[in-house]
Amino acid sequence: MKKSEERVVYIVLTHTGTIPSRLIRIFTRYEYTHVSISLDRNLEHLYSFARKAKYNFFNAGFVEENFNTGVYGRLKHVKCKIYKIRLDNKKYERICKILKKYKNRHYLLRYNFLGILCPVFKKSFSRKNYFFCSQFVTRVLIDSRILKIHEDPSIISPGVLDKKLSIKTDKVYEGLLKSIDIDKIAIS
Repeated sequence: MKKSEERVVYIVLTHTGTIPSRLIRIFTRYEYTHVSISLDRNLEHLYSFARKAKYNFFNAGFVEENFNTGVYGRLKHVKCKIYKIRLDNKKYERICKILKKYKNRHYLLRYNFLGILCPVFKKSFSRKNYFFCSQFVTRVLIDSRILKIHEDPSIISPGVLDKKLSIKTDKVYEGLLKSIDIDKIAIS
């Protein structure tokens, strides 16, 4: 497969420095507090579970994020780490179908506020249609057979997912979000 035809998925870990982000960092003791998944090389469409409005943490659920809008658009010092996972066509098609199902059911999906402390206490707690960011990304990676993770996704924090990704994938960027050179990430 030529480089231009290569199928990839990007996993983006971030720390915004907002109050919820700082609270999560206190409990998890990890640098990054949020994780998203993207299928496009320009990282224009990222999928996750997070706040739906800039200033209201409690209005949360399945979201399509963009680095130029929402929380990312208003903050200047967002730290991030980006992983690139190369896929064969079968896995790529599988993950596309999975994400499409989430997008089509977005109105049913809620943020898992009750489960957000599960990774801290290592106690699993899952409810149908309820996710937090790393639980969602882990579930998508497991269901699409991209990553084998034996723990329940509800106990996977962004830090644990980061450690698992660092062993099996390519880190293509780490630094400030505003300093990303998308062209370098796409060709690496």
